[in-house]
Amino acid sequence: MTMYWGGEQALSEFLHVHNPRSTSMALSLRFPVSAALILALTSVPAAGQEASADNGGPTLEDLFTVKSLGSVQVSPDGQAVLYTVSSADLDENETDTDIWLLRRDGSSWADPVQLTRSKQNDTNPQWRPDSHAFAFLSSRESDASDSSPSDSSRPGRGGNGGPQQKLYLMDSRGGEAQELLVHETAVSSFQWSPDGAFIAFRAADPESDDDKARKKNGRDINVEDELGRPSHLWVLDVESGDAHRVTEGDGFTVGSFDWNPDGSRLAFSATPSARPMDSWKSDIYVVSASDVGTTPTTLTENPGPDANPRWSMDGRYLYYSGQLTDRYQVAMNRLFRISLDGGDIEDMSPHADIQAGAFTLSSDGRGAFFSATTGTTRGVFYMSLEDRRPVRLTPDHGVYGSADLSDDGSTVVYTYENPNKAVELYAAPLSRRPTTESVVAQWALTSHNTHTSDWTLGNTEVMRWKGVDGRDVEGIVVYPHDWTPGAGPRATVVKIHGGPSGVYVENFQASSSTSDAQRYAAD
Repeated sequence: MTMYWGGEQALSEFLHVHNPRSTSMALSLRFPVSAALILALTSVPAAGQEASADNGGPTLEDLFTVKSLGSVQVSPDGQAVLYTVSSADLDENETDTDIWLLRRDGSSWADPVQLTRSKQNDTNPQWRPDSHAFAFLSSRESDASDSSPSDSSRPGRGGNGGPQQKLYLMDSRGGEAQELLVHETAVSSFQWSPDGAFIAFRAADPESDDDKARKKNGRDINVEDELGRPSHLWVLDVESGDAHRVTEGDGFTVGSFDWNPDGSRLAFSATPSARPMDSWKSDIYVVSASDVGTTPTTLTENPGPDANPRWSMDGRYLYYSGQLTDRYQVAMNRLFRISLDGGDIEDMSPHADIQAGAFTLSSDGRGAFFSATTGTTRGVFYMSLEDRRPVRLTPDHGVYGSADLSDDGSTVVYTYENPNKAVELYAAPLSRRPTTESVVAQWALTSHNTHTSDWTLGNTEVMRWKGVDGRDVEGIVVYPHDWTPGAGPRATVVKIHGGPSGVYVENFQASSSTSDAQRYAAD
């Protein structure tokens, strides 16, 4: 983190000076300073200037009132939306996440309703296929905290009652959450089977006796690239509450997974070990969902990472994301397809010169939706699996995220924010064959952060220049709200993102405007 201490030249001049060794910032480097010093500087007004409260800018305390939205899930029937809201509790020094619900009311949407109010985080809601209930993860106190040893020894039953993440079921009309599973270790992710009778979930293996002894004696030291506990797949019978292990062994650890259309098999990604440096070496496998202990079938052996498998609607193909690299490096994610009957792996995105995120196959199986960051914006894209050319559905400004589609593909729901508007939830109609900037008419569904509209925020500008290799490089500048080029220089705070890759995007810039409130420009 670096800063230019203003006064020697006008801000309008030095904003365009760049370090020839850097492609991540636009400001000249003078004095390296610590994060603590930057915070100290932003909390003290520049000489002769008023404090933040006098010009309507947000204070540091105000920033903690901004809520985060995510985990958007459209119900299979398209009539409701689940999402999470995270808010800070300064008194408890914690962040609390709860689940909210939106329902269609004819051609419009009803006001959102809060469904969970646990003091612990309630996350990752997923609709049951019938759209009447949903499962979610929570670290709330277990109902089985008083279970006997015999109960806790059964897979899918019992537990130690500690604050680990567990699986719950809740009716979408409200009521108390039902504890579905208290596993010996925390449940990290899950997915409903197509018929709603089973839930596949991923959990780490239990600690060894040696690990427990070290922890008890205060010797549980984390060592760089140390072999951790592998994670494996389990399947829960929702009605009986019994769970059986699907994968096992120390030779791999499971990542993402997906049920096939008839619910008989699971595709999953796995790395060769639980070591952190093996995390980019994942491949794709298929295993029976009912036969315990069967050896998974290996589908890919790419030196780089293969992940996020998704079955085609007919069950003939698996789509997955991967990188064409043989070592750990920054590389483009690509969409691949492999036939379950054998054959060569197909690159489904040869024309996609963007870093795509997680993808969803369209309801007709003819395309894929995904989010991607381009420049300083993030948007929703659609790519036909015929011509394999991605088109951007959302306008080229701000940050669109957490997008999810109705099963019929007619509606997309997503979060949106820009430098002067805090995040909220929106919905938009989609045509059957989406085209560029299809998402134009949108409905605002929530108002969790409307209080921020009263804040005085600095003007934001995206600046572009050429890096040493000739590539376009971008940065975001937040000016003091009353600053003009003729107003003279201002002290400037520079925030440089971490590595090995990343970018600042056009999200809500209230944190930079705390600097504006103290008469600093921020980059």
